[in-house]
Amino acid sequence: MKFDASNNNGFTLIELGITVVISSILVIVIGDLTIASNQHFIKGMRQAGLQRDMAFLMEMLTNNVRQASADQSFVYEDSSKVDSGPISTNGTCIKLKIPEREVIYFKGGGDFVLNTHGGTKVRLVVGKIDTLYFIKNYLADSSCYVNIRLAMTESGHSIAGQQTVFFRN
Repeated sequence: MKFDASNNNGFTLIELGITVVISSILVIVIGDLTIASNQHFIKGMRQAGLQRDMAFLMEMLTNNVRQASADQSFVYEDSSKVDSGPISTNGTCIKLKIPEREVIYFKGGGDFVLNTHGGTKVRLVVGKIDTLYFIKNYLADSSCYVNIRLAMTESGHSIAGQQTVFFRN
């Protein structure tokens, strides 16, 4: 069989090799970009989840404090002092007397816990709470407010908030 140099209808082995190398580089680059964008997406979802939890807890606390009676709502150093006292001006537990019901909010471990008037404990946010602190104060005109401090962490992402809320009376 004789080689005919004028017949060049196919690709040479060198051309195919170069095509494979370029294609491999493109696949690796696209794979790295996909992995990086997925990691950023997961990070964004965690941060959004923390912001959602923070907004939910702050809104719930704000609404309940605004409905509560200041002279029948108390702050305790921690949840173990609710039944035995003493009442404090600052602490990690707040007991709110809302018309026709009573609720207690406190930090239990890393959880945000709601204790209902029936004694049922509901963990609203689990394993994310770093700080939950209440400071109850009065102004010169006898109006009463509570300062709420809340900090949360999940998978290295942190968020903190502080809000001052006045009681209804």
